[in-house]
Amino acid sequence: MFELKLLDYPKILKQVASYAYLEETKKNILNLKPSTDKDFILSYLDEVYEIKNIIYRLSSIDYQPFDLDITIDRLRISAPLNQNEFMEINKLIYDVNRTFSYFSQTSNVSLETTSISKYINELVKLKEAKDLIDYVFDFEGNIMDNASSELYRIRKSIRQCESECTQRLNEMIRTHESLLSEAIITIRNGHRVIPVMSKYRSKIKGIVFDESQSGQTVYIEPYFASELENKITILKNNEKNEIERILLDLSVSISKYYNEIKKDLDVILKFDDLFARGEYAKEIDAEKVEIADYIDLIDARHPLIDKKVIVPNTITLRDRNTMIITGPNTGGKTVVLKTLGLLSLMVQSGLLIPVKEGSKTVIFSGIYADIGDEQSIEQSLSTFSSHMSRIVSILKRIEENSLVLLDELGSGTDPKEGASLAISILDFLRERNLYTVCTTHYPELKLYAYEHDSIENASVEFDVNTLKPTYKLIIGISGWSNAFLISSRLGLNPEIIKNAKSKSLEFKDKESHLIRKLEKDSLRVKKLKEEYLSLKTDFEIEAENHRNEMKEEKEKISKKYDEISEEKSKILERTRKEATIILDELEQIKKDLDANKEIKNNAIRDLRGRINSLYEVKEIKKKRADDIINVGDNVKCLAFDEVGKVIKIENNKYTVQLGSMVSVFKKNEIEYVELYDPYKSIISDKGSSSNLKTNVSSRLDMRGMRVDEAKEALEKFIDDAIYANLNEVEIVHGFGTLALRNMVIDYCKTHKEIKRFRSGEEHEGGRGVTICYFKE
Repeated sequence: MFELKLLDYPKILKQVASYAYLEETKKNILNLKPSTDKDFILSYLDEVYEIKNIIYRLSSIDYQPFDLDITIDRLRISAPLNQNEFMEINKLIYDVNRTFSYFSQTSNVSLETTSISKYINELVKLKEAKDLIDYVFDFEGNIMDNASSELYRIRKSIRQCESECTQRLNEMIRTHESLLSEAIITIRNGHRVIPVMSKYRSKIKGIVFDESQSGQTVYIEPYFASELENKITILKNNEKNEIERILLDLSVSISKYYNEIKKDLDVILKFDDLFARGEYAKEIDAEKVEIADYIDLIDARHPLIDKKVIVPNTITLRDRNTMIITGPNTGGKTVVLKTLGLLSLMVQSGLLIPVKEGSKTVIFSGIYADIGDEQSIEQSLSTFSSHMSRIVSILKRIEENSLVLLDELGSGTDPKEGASLAISILDFLRERNLYTVCTTHYPELKLYAYEHDSIENASVEFDVNTLKPTYKLIIGISGWSNAFLISSRLGLNPEIIKNAKSKSLEFKDKESHLIRKLEKDSLRVKKLKEEYLSLKTDFEIEAENHRNEMKEEKEKISKKYDEISEEKSKILERTRKEATIILDELEQIKKDLDANKEIKNNAIRDLRGRINSLYEVKEIKKKRADDIINVGDNVKCLAFDEVGKVIKIENNKYTVQLGSMVSVFKKNEIEYVELYDPYKSIISDKGSSSNLKTNVSSRLDMRGMRVDEAKEALEKFIDDAIYANLNEVEIVHGFGTLALRNMVIDYCKTHKEIKRFRSGEEHEGGRGVTICYFKE
């Protein structure tokens, strides 16, 4: 059971529905009822939250209003549809296509669509159905001539007959103008007629359809026109029959898409509902709440009060399930009750509510309220009997985990009896596992709240200087009516106030003193708690910042280490490949030059071993006697376990080049090392590669080779020439189709060891030869 009208729930639904475009959506929203299904509520809140965030970036979709209530049922049984019904289906298909286009933008702006993606995926574009409809109707919904060949023929004949009729009537007007009252064609009773002077009526053969009021003019349809009109009538009847046939055929064809159209309709209605909720959430600055086992609505606002003037209040029931709110009249107690009740109804209806992010609430099995005489927030007058009759009804219906809101509990009767009755009702409610919030003026209830751990005292603040309520809810402190103070400020005779205080029946002095003491203690504890929470928050922020800085530093170091490792791997891999190429060349040279005694098998094996050693950098650690590191020294960076070169020293800070990276270290973070150079003596300990220079040709003739075959020969030739320390080479490719020449030019452009190249001079072979010069 949920109290809806008393908490202004229908007004909220009316506002939400105003953002919907489709009539069925409006109707569904206005009939919306709160749910107790947690999964349903959470799912709806997630969907509306995503839509709200999307609206902030992309606005919403203004769907075309359409009405398919009856049409969808007729479609299901393949009943003939009329022109308007086909146009409504076309509107739906148009909205589906717009929805597809709309949500395709969300990925471009990184918007979350996890919760609503299932609806997007259910949509079907229905291109074939749209093509069928568009083949028959134009964009204004008229059936086109080309809808069928028969319809085209009929309409063409109609136009011909009408044209012939008009043409012959005009001819008659020209030839008999002297017999006519006016030289025009007019319409009488749906027939084309000409106005003839009565005295000449016998001159025109035809049917008289009308006569002027004066009797001087008769309106005659010539016989030829009658014959043509009869023919036109028959043709139009044929046109009507053909249109009915076309629509029937189209209805049968479209009915095959019933399931897809029904699914699209459901999804579009769902999106119209979500967009209405999202737009409303945007309008009231609403947020998604978390579902918990306690209430903590942060800076909650009543959505029907202007957000520019309302004072937000935090309503909390965490460790206690009952709250008693006290304070002066018109101070905002009833607003707090209504705010809690209304926002709870909204959450359980899948609506976002005007609170701060991080707010939490409970899913209630029922929400009951006794607030005034079902009057507005501005009017709270009621009688004891009307209050009690509603409370009796509530107590009969409540169940576990309900929310009960009671305004001015026990009022309207003798204060002592009313207070006793109020305490007894609260005891009854506390014994059942539910939440209760009530307002009161009775001081007995303040003391009652202090005596029970399950009850939270609260009050609405009153500014004694301005004599105005601040509408601020204060948790943990009971309030006072401040009647004597207000009267004094307003100028009431001090003697009257003094006499009133001495005669006050409000409360016993001892109990009053106890409450005042408790309130002072509560204020002191509240202040200490706020200071503690502030310090705790500052500490947590500082600790979090420190953790983030440490995390960033670790990530930075890890990133640098990865970059250095990657750079090292690239260097080693490049070295290995280059060394392997050299080794392969040496082996080939050994085969070709068996007479060369400088290259032995064991030398080749030695070279291969040295090449393998290039996979890792070998360092020889040698500390200087004076422990001095200079620019240009190789050092080991202890944090990365990597070796780099010192490129700058300033203020006891050492800038080290680590591959492509540059980092700054303290002296205790590095140590001097000497590196083993794996490139030294890679050919032979005895001699140099220059020993082989004279055995390599400086000319390559590629004529007659295929391009791929020639390229392979060219690559080997260039490598041999470089190895032999040749300064220049001659490449003969001939003229032909220029394919070989273009290949040679492209190769020379990209080779890093070729300094420049040119075509041969006339005596060298002209453009059939390319001369290459190597870097020194």
